[in-house]
Formats: sequence, C-alpha cells, structure tokens
Amino acid sequence: MKKVLVLMLTLLLTLTSAVNVLAVTNINTSSIVSTSSTTGGQSPESVIAEDIKAQNDNDNTTYLNIRSEKEVAPECQSIIKSINQNQPNLDVMKDVTSAKLVSVKELPSDLAANLTNINLYKQTWSEVKTYYVAIDYKVKKESRWFYNGLNYRLMVLALENNRWVIAEESMAPVPNIVEAGQGFGTKEESIVKDLLTNRAKTAKFYDLQGQLIEDNADKPDQITKELRSNNAKAVNAALTAQIANNSISGITVQPNTTFTPPSTIRVYRTSTGTVDYVSFDYYVKHVLPYEWLDSWPAVSLQSGAMAVKMYGWYFTLHPHSSSYDVKDDTTDQKYVPGDISQFGNCTAAVDATNGTLITNSDAVIFITHYWAGYYAAGRYGPPSCPTDGWLWQNGSDYWANNGATAWLWIVNYAYNNSDTDGYLPLSMYFY
Repeated sequence: MKKVLVLMLTLLLTLTSAVNVLAVTNINTSSIVSTSSTTGGQSPESVIAEDIKAQNDNDNTTYLNIRSEKEVAPECQSIIKSINQNQPNLDVMKDVTSAKLVSVKELPSDLAANLTNINLYKQTWSEVKTYYVAIDYKVKKESRWFYNGLNYRLMVLALENNRWVIAEESMAPVPNIVEAGQGFGTKEESIVKDLLTNRAKTAKFYDLQGQLIEDNADKPDQITKELRSNNAKAVNAALTAQIANNSISGITVQPNTTFTPPSTIRVYRTSTGTVDYVSFDYYVKHVLPYEWLDSWPAVSLQSGAMAVKMYGWYFTLHPHSSSYDVKDDTTDQKYVPGDISQFGNCTAAVDATNGTLITNSDAVIFITHYWAGYYAAGRYGPPSCPTDGWLWQNGSDYWANNGATAWLWIVNYAYNNSDTDGYLPLSMYFY
C-alpha cells in the first residue's frame, strides 16, 4: 500500500513536471500586498515576504530581527539563538539554497485556533494574524522540515512593540486547511496534501519524488504488541456495551491497522536551550502526571492520556519549529523527564490507551485542545479562545464521577462534531 502511494505521487509529479516552475513564475503578487493594518510602514504580509527573502539570502540578521522577543513564541529570537549555539547541527537553514514566496493567504481566526496555540498567543499579544504560505525551496539536504519543491507553512504574526513580528512558522497541516475549504486549490497543493496524509498514517517522511527522507515509525516489541491487542479487545467490548445502552453515539470504529504512531518526538528543553529526541511513549508518560492529577479516576486519566498523546502526535507531523516539535512547558504540554514511580495511576492510564488513536471521520488528525475548565459539563475553550471542542481537565474528573464508564465517552463528548475536529464525527482507530 505504501509503495503504491509513493508510485502514485511519483507519477503525478512526472505528469506535472513543470509544477514547481509554474508555481513560482505565476506568483499572484496581489496576494502578497497587505490586506491587514500596517504599522510603521510594515504589514504582516510584507514581513512574511521579508522573511522568505532573508532565508533566500542567508541573511541571519534580518531573519532574527523580524521574529518575536517573547519566549512564548516558537520563533522566539532567544530560542533560535540558543539552539543554533548549542546544537548547530539542528540549524537547517544552512541547507537552504533558495527560497521563493509563492502564495500568501490569511486564515480565519476560528480556523487558526484549531491549527495551533492561538489561545496562548491571544493572551500574550493584543493582535494576532495567521497566514497559510506556499514557499518554493531548493535545499542541499532534505529533512522532515523541508524538501525540494513547494512547501507549505503556517505563519502566525503578532503586533509586538508596535511592529509586526513572526511568532510561529510551523509546518502547515495542509489536509486540515484544505478540508476546511481554505486551501489554494492548486494541483501542487493536492499533491502535497496526499503526501502529508500518507505521512500522518505511516510516520514516514517522503519528498515530492517519493524518496524516503526520514522513518519515524514506531516499531513495538512483543510486549507492546500484546498490550495493544488486549486494549483493542477491551475498548471494542466497552464501546459495544455503550452503544447498546445508547450512552454514546456519533463515533465510528476502524479496527483495521491504518495508522502507525511516531517513534520519537523532538522536545525543546527550556532550562537548557537544547532539543531532546525522546521516545514518544516516554514523552506521553512524562506529560500526563503534570497535566492531570494522579488521584483522579481511571477514566479521567485515560481521557487525559488520549488528549496528551494526540496533541503530541499532531505536532510530530506539523512541527512548531524547524528544530523541534514541542516545548516542555505549558506553551505546549508540561514535560518532566525522570522518575514517575509515584504516578502509577497515570502510567497505567497511558498503557490502557496504548494502541488507540482518534481522528475526525475524514481520518485527519487534529489538535486535541484541553484546558483546566471547571468541575462541570462543558467543552468550550478559555475566554481568550472560546471555540467549541476543548476537553476540560476538571470536567473529565466530573464526568468520571457522574456516569462516564469509559474514556471514550469523555473524549467523544469533548471533541465529536466540534469546530476543533472540523465539525465532523470522531473516528477511533487501533494500531
């Protein structure tokens, strides 16, 4: 199946051999002209154009100067400097031969809130704008961050000290954006959408020629395989029972193994200014006890384990930065490596959900947003981002004490048919 997809991508690229040249020579310059407020003679769109030019010219001074000074931003100046100083091998910009801006499109704020951490940004800056950007790259060495040809970025710009700066320049979740009806509608974009859809299912990074760049697919040992098999049986039994008594509806189960989880995740350590590559399972087990309370009921912790896992999974596919996937603080999720023997209930919850994942009914992985919320029923985000489809941490405890007999009920309650998952039913897969 994977080989067939690669061959199809290669065939598509052969049939459209002029794709990249066509995309670059037919730049719609009107899309780069500001549609937003300007400050100090600059608009967000002009800053984006300046950024791509700086990458093309290897102009590190300009590249840093137009980025945020606040550490909440993935594109914070100090973070970039720290990584480049401590781990220069992670500075992928050294591999850029050329970068050309192709298209820019501002995204609606409600959609942007479902693609990255807009809630956090709105707490930090008075004005934030999000853009979908197409860039034509030529690089010396391809990586999970970029490949030769059209790449797509999600760029968040913030008004800081009376000027527009880049707060985030992450890998754009093209399938999510196209599904929301906000894509560019080009043949090139369709090819990349298929490429990234395959990446989400296989955890393998291919380039536009169908060549494998990086294999981040999990390779479970026999014990883990048995654990996942037993979990699949248990979840199927619980789901069947809940459907029978009408306590859960709207979710579909896909028992076939369609997805492969990531093997590792790249975590930026705020205390050291370095990036750690850690086991994905280790990461989830060292996040959950710092986001949920180990004393809460099992189904609450299990719903938290799913939210933590799918949040991290999403950002392994759509990294916040060229150098890392997530930060180790509440900018993303609180991650503390070390001894977690005192958090046995959380570890058990992660194990109990091992082998399961959720997507929307189009098989698209989305951000499983969550926040403290209240000890009550509800699934709206915090006041700064009151979108529908957030799991309340305190709410998961409430439901565990008020009739929820399985984590799937809580997860379905939080995300099913919400704007977070694209107003679609949930699907659950086993892997």
